Amino acid sequence: MTNVKPLIDQYDLSVFGTSTPDIIAIADKQYSHPTQTVKKDHPRINLTQDMLPGIRAALVNPLNKAIAEQFRAYVDSDCDGVLGAPEEKFLNRNGVHNYDHRVLAAIEAKALNYLLTRDARYGYQAIYAMLNFLRTLDIQWIASDGCREHGYAMFIAAEVYDWCYGLMTPEVRQGMIAAVENRLCAGEVGDPSFTNSSIYKRKMEVGFPPTTQDSGVNGHGSEAQILRDYLSFALAIHDENPSWWELVGGCLQDNYIPVRQHYYQADFYPQGIGYLCHRFYSDLYSAWLYMHATDENPYVGIERVVPTLFAMELPDAQNTFSSGDGGPLSAITRYKNLSILTAAISGDPLIWTFARDTGAFDGTGTGTTTITAAAFLILASGGTPFVDDDRHEHLPLHKYNGGYMGLLTTRSRWYDVSAPALQLKVGVKSTANHDHGDSGSFQIYYKGLLTHDGGLYVNFGHYQTRCYHGSSVSHNTLLFFD
Repeated sequence: MTNVKPLIDQYDLSVFGTSTPDIIAIADKQYSHPTQTVKKDHPRINLTQDMLPGIRAALVNPLNKAIAEQFRAYVDSDCDGVLGAPEEKFLNRNGVHNYDHRVLAAIEAKALNYLLTRDARYGYQAIYAMLNFLRTLDIQWIASDGCREHGYAMFIAAEVYDWCYGLMTPEVRQGMIAAVENRLCAGEVGDPSFTNSSIYKRKMEVGFPPTTQDSGVNGHGSEAQILRDYLSFALAIHDENPSWWELVGGCLQDNYIPVRQHYYQADFYPQGIGYLCHRFYSDLYSAWLYMHATDENPYVGIERVVPTLFAMELPDAQNTFSSGDGGPLSAITRYKNLSILTAAISGDPLIWTFARDTGAFDGTGTGTTTITAAAFLILASGGTPFVDDDRHEHLPLHKYNGGYMGLLTTRSRWYDVSAPALQLKVGVKSTANHDHGDSGSFQIYYKGLLTHDGGLYVNFGHYQTRCYHGSSVSHNTLLFFD
């Protein structure tokens, strides 16, 4: 695939329908006007023009060799974005669909390579492939949370729109906006036999406009749908349709940012260790998006959560204490993407060391919350300094998380697998959902877990989850009734 500009010029954009010029006008409710100002310059999604030299340096840094090879393979691929017929899948994301994360990773890489080289061929390839992806995507059903795939496609479309902005005519931009609205945001999945709850039938559970699941405290609305996907596209199309930003930015300002300011008073995120990889990841990505599109980071203390995770490390140096849904053991390798994002936001050498120790430099994976090769190079553009000694030299023996959480993690020493570790939790508030009723509980590790958190549910919503698994009775605590 070389020169595809003529194919873009001839593209039948009418297949995407028309866009809604003012989504506030059809919203069920309104939010306050966002106080942040969106930059006029492109690019502004995930990166800015002055970051390009750092990305080029990251691309040739020997430390990033595995990731750079993945990036170049995606750039040089023949990806045209056309997806095959949907088929039934039984691994990872069960369902009937033709979603392919690798195609989106290739599109993203080509768009970034256009910024790095200013070779318009790669930009046009990214635009053409993105239009084809949006045209041919057919998710008939996914076992649950299909909003993650629809949302991730929206996020990559936002990058293409922003990074290749100067290569697109106004007609192509409007076509891509209409494609995102009608193919990814509005409506339900296509298979009428899909019998899961009505909310899972929506392409985006938060709806279009995104005015449901917007409490900001818990639930799928506190994952990537609003915090990464709608936010990124709202920022990308701000010049053409500022009403997206008025709605999404206002929603975040009213319902999400105040909650997170409360969360981070405890240097932690309370929605279960297992859900940090979706929910805290989404907070981090929204911070990164805000930082580069508005020059503001709205979350004070967000960079302190990952150090807390590593202060909760068990003496086996492989796992951490659990909290809420996600245990009883939680491998530190699960925190790779959280560490990369936090390190990029903070520039802290210790957190880059955490990222290194979780395997961040070994290559990227697949999934809607992965850090792709292109994304890693962007996040590493400020450099990746490490501490000179073992990470444990910089971790406290005793870590207290105050605020609403009242969590104490303590040990006698590091570097000793036979040293006991203890965690005590007072807790004055619960965020429910994937947060357990574990106030007043304790966990003890001595050559293995002697007492521990209830861990991850088997079937969320089952009566066992509601009445036992997530409640106080399943934890090491006293429950006083009447």
